[in-house]
Amino acid sequence: MSKQIGLLHRGVTLLAAVAFVATWSSGFLVPAFAVVEVSPLTLLVWRFVPLAAVLLVLALARGVARSAGAAVLRRQAVIGLFAQFGYCVFVYAAIAAGIATGTVALIDAVQPLVVAVLVGPLLGLQVRGAQWAGLAVGALGVLLVVRSQLEGASAHPSAYLLPLLAMSCLIVATFLQRRSDAQAGVLA
Repeated sequence: MSKQIGLLHRGVTLLAAVAFVATWSSGFLVPAFAVVEVSPLTLLVWRFVPLAAVLLVLALARGVARSAGAAVLRRQAVIGLFAQFGYCVFVYAAIAAGIATGTVALIDAVQPLVVAVLVGPLLGLQVRGAQWAGLAVGALGVLLVVRSQLEGASAHPSAYLLPLLAMSCLIVATFLQRRSDAQAGVLA
């Protein structure tokens, strides 16, 4: 008897991709409406605490804490503090300050460009000439769009530091994870 292979895998991958896009984009859309009524920190508490409770129960049930070890869990907690909490606090604060969600997302999207520039000095990796050219074009595009947003924006120009701080938190988390000796599973 033959068994069809790969169809379920493709379906799960497609559903996971759709779920990722929906949840990631809602991270920018929800605060655009919600920060009018509640503070960014209140919104983040209601976003993260229920999920953290579910993940904690799962992690305890699967014995992740025992198998990963305290040092690995501490390292992952610090990475999570930057990658999730720090990033989201500054994104939500930027949106609450009146910066358009698209502009916040665009500024944050520069993070891979900055990481690519820093991998040489911090990790000893080499960036090729074509990559530098791509980085320059991408950075110029972001600068042009953000500059055009400054003229009609209600946000104070200093508020544009908030998405930069969010991006910085992601960069710190990226390098902490990359330099980490101990690897942990996704659930940890």
